[in-house]
Amino acid sequence: MRIAFVSLHTSPIQKPSTGDAGGLNVYLLELARSLGRQGHEVRLITRATDPADPAVLPVAPGVELLALRAGPAGPLAKEELPGITDAFADALAALPPADVVHAHYWLSAVAALPVA
Repeated sequence: MRIAFVSLHTSPIQKPSTGDAGGLNVYLLELARSLGRQGHEVRLITRATDPADPAVLPVAPGVELLALRAGPAGPLAKEELPGITDAFADALAALPPADVVHAHYWLSAVAALPVA
């Protein structure tokens, strides 16, 4: 099964206790790893916050991080993210479809709804 975990406001591979990273990051990463071990293809989809970051990063067997370009390059305050949900949704729509789209945090749901 192809599974997409959408996390617009924070990267699932960001170290907890840095920036907006915390329990959600740990949960998503460990769930993705577990699903990957079971043979699923899991994409952790987040917003690119550094133009130098790779667009696709292998994380674990069956798991990859996709950093989508949406809005201005660089980090944004959480209050600024609603202004880029349409651009993020457009970038999501350009990806191959997933069998399951699971959004984490309300901003991610707004952006992911058109492709769910």
